[in-house]
Amino acid sequence: MRIRVLAPRSLAAGLAVLLSISLLVGCSQTRSDQYRKEGDTYLGLGKVAEARASYEKSLAANADNAEAELGMGRCARLNQEYDPALEHYGRALTLNGKLEDGYIESLQILLVQAKLAEAYAILERFDSVNAEYAGILRAFLMINEGRIGEVVGHLNTMKTRFPNSSDVRVNLAMALLIQGHPEQAEAELQSVLETLDPASLAARMILIDLYTMQDKLDAYIAELEGQLKAEPENKEVLLSLARGLIQTDRKDEVNGLLTTVSHLKGDPGWGNYVQGCAALAEGQFTAATQFFQTAARLLPRQAAVAHKLSVAMHHGTLPASGALESTTAGAAPTDTAQAASRPAATTLDKNDWKDLWRQGAIGTLVEKYAAILAGGEEGVKEVLFSAAVFAGRGDLADSLLVEVNPDLQAFFPFVRDNNLQGMVEQFQKWQPAEDRMKVIRYNMLGYGLTKARARARGIQVLTQCLQEYPEEAVSLYNISQAFRRAQTPEFGARAVQKQISLYPSNTEAHTLLYITLREGGLLQEARLAAETSYTLFPDSADAIRNLSQSYLDDHNVALAEQVLKRGLESVSGDDSLKIAMGGVLLHQEKAADAAQMLSGVAEDSPLKGAANAYLLLATALAGRWEETLALGGAVPREMVAPAHRFMLAAAQAHGGNLEGARASLQMEGESEPAGGRMGLMLLAAMGQAVPLEGPETALATALGNSSGALVDFLVGAGCQATQLHDGAITALMRVDAQLGSNPLLLQMIFSSLALSPSRQDAPEQARALVSRMEGDATVWLLYANVLRQHKDGAGEREAISKALELNPNEPRAWFQWARLLEKTEGLEAATEAYRKLNELAPGDPVTQNNLAYCLLMSGANDAEALGLAQQAKEKMGMNPGVLHTLGVAQLRTGDLENSNSNLRAALEIRPGDPTLLLDYGKLLVTQGEAEEGKRHAALALEYSRIFGLDFPRQAEAEAIMAEAAPN
Repeated sequence: MRIRVLAPRSLAAGLAVLLSISLLVGCSQTRSDQYRKEGDTYLGLGKVAEARASYEKSLAANADNAEAELGMGRCARLNQEYDPALEHYGRALTLNGKLEDGYIESLQILLVQAKLAEAYAILERFDSVNAEYAGILRAFLMINEGRIGEVVGHLNTMKTRFPNSSDVRVNLAMALLIQGHPEQAEAELQSVLETLDPASLAARMILIDLYTMQDKLDAYIAELEGQLKAEPENKEVLLSLARGLIQTDRKDEVNGLLTTVSHLKGDPGWGNYVQGCAALAEGQFTAATQFFQTAARLLPRQAAVAHKLSVAMHHGTLPASGALESTTAGAAPTDTAQAASRPAATTLDKNDWKDLWRQGAIGTLVEKYAAILAGGEEGVKEVLFSAAVFAGRGDLADSLLVEVNPDLQAFFPFVRDNNLQGMVEQFQKWQPAEDRMKVIRYNMLGYGLTKARARARGIQVLTQCLQEYPEEAVSLYNISQAFRRAQTPEFGARAVQKQISLYPSNTEAHTLLYITLREGGLLQEARLAAETSYTLFPDSADAIRNLSQSYLDDHNVALAEQVLKRGLESVSGDDSLKIAMGGVLLHQEKAADAAQMLSGVAEDSPLKGAANAYLLLATALAGRWEETLALGGAVPREMVAPAHRFMLAAAQAHGGNLEGARASLQMEGESEPAGGRMGLMLLAAMGQAVPLEGPETALATALGNSSGALVDFLVGAGCQATQLHDGAITALMRVDAQLGSNPLLLQMIFSSLALSPSRQDAPEQARALVSRMEGDATVWLLYANVLRQHKDGAGEREAISKALELNPNEPRAWFQWARLLEKTEGLEAATEAYRKLNELAPGDPVTQNNLAYCLLMSGANDAEALGLAQQAKEKMGMNPGVLHTLGVAQLRTGDLENSNSNLRAALEIRPGDPTLLLDYGKLLVTQGEAEEGKRHAALALEYSRIFGLDFPRQAEAEAIMAEAAPN
């Protein structure tokens, strides 16, 4: 397994690569795309004016950006400026004649304007791009024209032209229904299912509506149930049955069917459609809209989906503009007025402890602990005790231990003491009769095993509970937390997504999904999760904060501020939003405004300490040094971070009190100062004798000779420590102006330029710094890092090449080059780069492991890979990536006993990893343990299905199972 860490500190410090001045056009294109994406985001929130401004900036940077022109057209359309919208759509299509949305949205406007001749002209052009889809849209246009009698003839012609198109047949069936010919419609749908596409869910879903109209639904449901008995894992039948039951009084069975579909890795488009139908049936229009929007993105040609989306968006009624509008209702965002008129989605009942437990809302159970306990209901103590254990609240658990079920009392000490044998033995003795206690029993064992680092076994236990009790999402909560403890948040996120699919209104699960994705570095997925949560729960402070933070992570500070402004209006007085706004204002270098906002948190607020922690930073950045010093004692000790220590030292140094500044950096009894070596260098700059390396000595000496530079450097270091990179750039550039170029100082500046959330000109600023030292390979590498963070891949490649040209033996450049090749050209291409790096930096375990992995995966040299992996293992010990690589190399070279030991150890550290499970299963088969090997291959497939994990080796796992099966 390739180690995910890019490099150890010895290689990673200062990695970067750059682009030459000849690639500034590429930078303009990058900026244009950034502004266009910003416009798309604004439009998604209904902020039309802001979206238009961003699209204008995009076109100013690149006048040929077709998608920006498309965005301008959408802005004009939402403002009912139809002629300008058509002009923008026209330019977009001139720039990119294959931009299908441009044709479709132009048709919508022309239909509203009753400009039918122009609409048909657009369709003629679209026909050359996508004749099948253009013909289907022509049918909708004819319906809106009132030419109902011609539609069936047109679609019959289309059927002749595209005889194998199930989409055409399904739309023909809809047209026949409109004309009042249900029997003929049914015949077309049956034709699709019998000859063209037996699995067509589009046809099946329309059949449900057709049979509902004909009062034949009960018979069809009975037929589907018969099919399901014969094929219990037929996803099409499961989804169709779920859709049919929504129309009956058996709605409570739908979730169970959808859970089964999810386990089978069912169709997410139609799965969202069915969930939307369920929400629509309950009058939950916001939730239904969310599901249908997802379905529409995944199923863009399905009229049934577009129709339901339109109904949901219009609260149960069809829009006046008719069928064409409904087919593309998801193409353009809803305007603010419409969004504001929608009812809020129903959230989970925070007073119903049974519901909270079933949905896996463990945090809410703990938060409401006292109020729920006061109710005194039977069974509540066991649930609250378990929730406290799973949430890590030992104080609450201890207060209830003596009052809970005796079997639970007997079991818990083994969990607390990480006693694996005791847990298993007590689990076997404990045989509860009631389902809720059975779920607690399973989850307590699963939690205990994962806590004691028997993670693979623990997740198997929790998964078994989930299979037996699929509606009890507490198992998913514990699975997600086990993956997080194992530092595999990408797996944990899949478990939470499964939890949300069961209970879409569980606000706690939405927040947990965002947190899990973000901590795993999956920022785009985290942003989508935050936007979904905000759409469903626009008045939730958690949803507002998470969305704002996701925009900060996406380098869009202005949008983060606007989300919080709207939040402070809808949830007035919420201190957490005030603190978040203070942080955003600090990112914008609006220190005085941030201080004013943070001062608005009341003295008796439980969040006052957190507000003061931000306020200390704000006063320092505003140069209000006396206030900064006064706040030194107002920040709770557990919240004091290196950033606060740097700012307090800056305040002391500004007043000439170097002794106080040194004391702020290194308090009595501490082994090292705040910031590690950075702190040591600053202590040296302030006159304290400390051991330094060459470059550190030069910078410390220069800072010691300039009090102004020292204060600015302390402020810059404080900003960088708390990720206020714009403030860091401002302060450190002032130091640069006073001291001149220094390698360590430049490295800090480049680092913040790479991570700045708002400076669109960061690459250009970095290029200006490079121009001072163009003969230095290290500077080019620092610049490359800026370009990589700003997603300029071409620039990164050019910069690495420049660094290698200047210094062909620079290990950091070769590591960056190998990483780039691995990402863009595959493992085989990266092998030689890793070989070169291994020669230049012999003994680096990350390089050894990655080279070994490349050799194994390309089948180049198993013996060489084994030697490299063994050397990496000696240095990195229990790193799961190294253990996996070594285990596979040992399997390939016949050392089965050691392969077993290493793969098993890797699997305990990364439980649930399908690739690891597969390789361990292959080993077991090779060792003659065919059934156990088959079981692990089956687990690999099962986990990839249940949690939606990427598993490109699925076919290999299925082959292992087949080979291992007894004759």
